[in-house]
Amino acid sequence: MNKEEQIICISYAGGLSYAKIGKNTRHRPAFIAGIIKANNVKIASRKCPYCKSIFIPSGLKQIYCSIKCRKFSERPRYKLRNMLRDRNKRKELINYLGGKCVGCGITDWRILQVNHLNGGGRREILLKGNKKIYKEILNGQRENEFDLRCANCNLIYEFETKRRNRVAWEHSVPIEKIIERREVHSTVA
Repeated sequence: MNKEEQIICISYAGGLSYAKIGKNTRHRPAFIAGIIKANNVKIASRKCPYCKSIFIPSGLKQIYCSIKCRKFSERPRYKLRNMLRDRNKRKELINYLGGKCVGCGITDWRILQVNHLNGGGRREILLKGNKKIYKEILNGQRENEFDLRCANCNLIYEFETKRRNRVAWEHSVPIEKIIERREVHSTVA
């Protein structure tokens, strides 16, 4: 092995690609590949950033020892970042709308919901998405269309304004009859 072949083999073992080695030595990547295969050169071992195991990569761009390690290390990072961003945007919106339920006055942001005063909230969320609606509210484009309610007050408001299936609730079986039926069935058995 001459000096130039040694430089090519050392560069490849160090992690350089055929193209980068070719720029330095002025050889075509096919020629470099032939030298590397003839001398049976392997890339230096690496340490997986997720599981910390030492492995020999199959290619220059392989950073993780397996697909499983890559998925587990990359997913949580962006999911957590997006979750925190969305949560902060929601808290900002809640503060903008007053920070408390208009029905009972509760201030816990975890149970407060944005209520569409004119209805059609579910349809609008499906068409636009929460982020776009939040942005429109915070930019002041949609004044007096929303208020804040806790989950309980929001559900009560929907039944009172007949946005939920109120007919089913009005014609449902009274609780006394349900208790009476249970007592009858328990005495029969």
